[in-house]
Amino acid sequence: MKKEMDCIMNYGKLAKSVLVPVVERSLVGIFATRNSKEICDKLKKPAFAPPSWTFTIA
Repeated sequence: MKKEMDCIMNYGKLAKSVLVPVVERSLVGIFATRNSKEICDKLKKPAFAPPSWTFTIA
């Protein structure tokens, strides 16, 4: 009986161990990049730099 109980997965613990880091990293990403567009626009770019619409997906 004890061996059967060892194999039962604790889904609450699993969900917490996955969701907590994902939420934390998401918040860090939001706060770290919230004004990155303005910073990028202020950078000095060389004359041969492609236009900004070239890499819209990236």
